[in-house]
Formats: sequence, structure tokens, C-alpha cells
Amino acid sequence: TASPVSGVGEASVRALTKLEQVLPPRLRPRFSGLRSAVTRMAAASTPVNPEVLTAFSAAITERRCVAFRYDRHDGESSRRIVEPYRLVDTGRRWYLVAFDRSREDWRTFRVDRCQSVPVARDRFAPRPLPAADLAAYVQESITRSPYSYDAVIRFSAPLAELEARVPSSTGTLEADGDGHTLLRAGFDSLDFPLAYLASWDIDFEVLEPAEMRERALVVAERLRRSAATGVRSGADAHE
Repeated sequence: TASPVSGVGEASVRALTKLEQVLPPRLRPRFSGLRSAVTRMAAASTPVNPEVLTAFSAAITERRCVAFRYDRHDGESSRRIVEPYRLVDTGRRWYLVAFDRSREDWRTFRVDRCQSVPVARDRFAPRPLPAADLAAYVQESITRSPYSYDAVIRFSAPLAELEARVPSSTGTLEADGDGHTLLRAGFDSLDFPLAYLASWDIDFEVLEPAEMRERALVVAERLRRSAATGVRSGADAHE
């Protein structure tokens, strides 16, 4: 049987060991399942209920469906019954990759939004995974949806330079020809990312969405007027 692990590094083992130390004694025998059910990208900072983590990890190891209450990003709460496949630590939060039976599709759940300890149910037969690299799958899912705008931005800089600037939780990067890089990310606001990117000394082109291109023109015109006003004021002061 294939392990549910995509790869747990030494730093991840240390992080899980710390978690093990705070678990109630009755949960520690199940902790070996948690170690083998986690894909780690960095140390998570959002606290989660250790009982929820261990319940998910046990269900992943035993291939059992689980039922739990879940709060969506819009505050709506619902009961979910899923087939859990992997826990992923993205660096900020824990996520569960699972097949949602009621929606008949793959879903990514934030573990800290689970409002009840998952209850194990019947066993399930493994399905083909939605991606070979579940860490990358989760990263793409959380950096684009459920944001208001899905953006694609092309930078006139090599991939290595952008990787040093853009946190993995911001979006996904890919090389685009010689010396160029694409950023795919989700945003709820257009002004903040434009101002942030404009502060870099790197040329970029907004490919998507059209609203972001239009907003960039508005912001650019505002900056042009501000600069022109400053030049005139300076000239008047020297008359």
C-alpha cells in the first residue's frame, strides 16, 4: 500500500514532535498516523485542534470516511462527509485534501475551520489523486480560490529572482521563456497588489484579469498627475 506521505523533512519531524508533546496521553498512540499523513511545506502558524489533526490522520491511514462540521470562508457552516487523503502544512495553515462525497469532487479544507472533531465512518476505496504533487495542488488552490480576482502577471525577471521575492503562500511561479516569469495568484483587492508590485524594480505585465489592467491604467494616471503636480510646485517655489 502506498504511503500517504509526499515527503516529510527533518524540520517537519521536529515540528510534529513538538505537537506530540502537547497531545493528551490518550491520543499519543495514534500520533504515528499523523506523522505519516502529513505533507509539509513550512511550519504552520495558525493553531489547530490536535484532536482534529489526529482524527484526520487516523482516517487517512485507515482509509475511512469522516464527517465533520465545517465553516466556509463566507461564514456558512455545513456538515461534510469526505474521503480524506492528505494533510498539508503550507507554512501558515493546515489543509486537508479530500474527496467530498456530497459534491462529488475534490476539495481543500482548512483544518482550523473544522468545528467538530471528525467522526470516522465506513472505509473507502482509494481514488486517483487530483495531482501527483499534493503540496503544489493545495498551494494553487489556496492562492487562487476563493479570491475575487484570479491574476496572471508576467515579470521581466528570471524565475530564481522571483522565487526569492514571492512567498509560496502568495501564488505559483513558473518560468515563461528566457528571463521571464509568470505569477498566478488570487486577490480580493486590485489596488494593494498593484502598489506592491510597482514598488519592485522589475517590469511586469498584467495578463489577467482585464479589471486589473484597467485599474493599473487608473493608478498610473493618478501617479503621473501626482508627479506633474510636484514638478510644477517645485518650479513655482524657485521663481
